[in-house]
Amino acid sequence: MHPFAWLFLAVLAISTLTKLWLGLRHARYVRAHRDTVPPDFSSEIGLEAHRKAADYSCVKTRFGLVSVVFDCAVVLLLTFGGVLQMLDDLTARWLAPGSSVALP
Repeated sequence: MHPFAWLFLAVLAISTLTKLWLGLRHARYVRAHRDTVPPDFSSEIGLEAHRKAADYSCVKTRFGLVSVVFDCAVVLLLTFGGVLQMLDDLTARWLAPGSSVALP
């Protein structure tokens, strides 16, 4: 494999793992402080509203983690899975001089 491919995979892995680590760390912090309203906001926000916001934040973070993994999979399919090459071949046939290939 080309050295640039190894570099690309390393950067993609580091980026993906960092996003996952930060998301998990955030969710863990929010869950740990779910039952305590910050003192600066205790006069404006009730405990139930704070819990609801914490639950929403955890669900949103979990969805974000799934999205990070999905995005990584799409990048790998496009690059190493050959999807970009397939799209290049397809468009090259459409745009070739004298081509009579109809668009789908």
